[in-house]
Amino acid sequence: MYKEAYHFNVERYIDPQRFEQIKRFAENLPTPTLVMDLQLIEQKYTELTDSFPQAKIYYAVKANPMEQILELLHSRGACFDIASRYELDLMLSLGVDPSRLSYGNTIKKRVDIEYFYQKAFASLPPIASMICSALPPQPRKQRFFSGFSRKAPEQTGPYPGSLVRTPISSTI
Repeated sequence: MYKEAYHFNVERYIDPQRFEQIKRFAENLPTPTLVMDLQLIEQKYTELTDSFPQAKIYYAVKANPMEQILELLHSRGACFDIASRYELDLMLSLGVDPSRLSYGNTIKKRVDIEYFYQKAFASLPPIASMICSALPPQPRKQRFFSGFSRKAPEQTGPYPGSLVRTPISSTI
């Protein structure tokens, strides 16, 4: 079978001289190694903000929580999407104002919502705190969880054993 040689157009993504610098830097490091180019990250962030000057740009911390990247983006005015207590504590330790954080995790435990409120939202201006505290309270003894469960075989569904979202409640 005839096989063509693989070719990757590096110039399309990074300056060839910069790529050679990174290769030389990494050649004696143990593998696997991830090398992050902060100059390139800053360049791409600037391109994005210049292209969408009216937008708030949110960086998903879970994509790479390396402090140097977060500090760089923070210094450039980025906002951040966080999904865990760890990420909240990390961003607050870096001095990011809570108004630049979005708690975007779709599955939130009540205890985590309370933690986020106490650590971040309680420090926001009074109107934001009033909006958060205006949410209807949930009884302390009742907890609701959302999860997936398998349908019983006798139930109809799009296909046998299909997954459906079912509210599950438990009292503690």
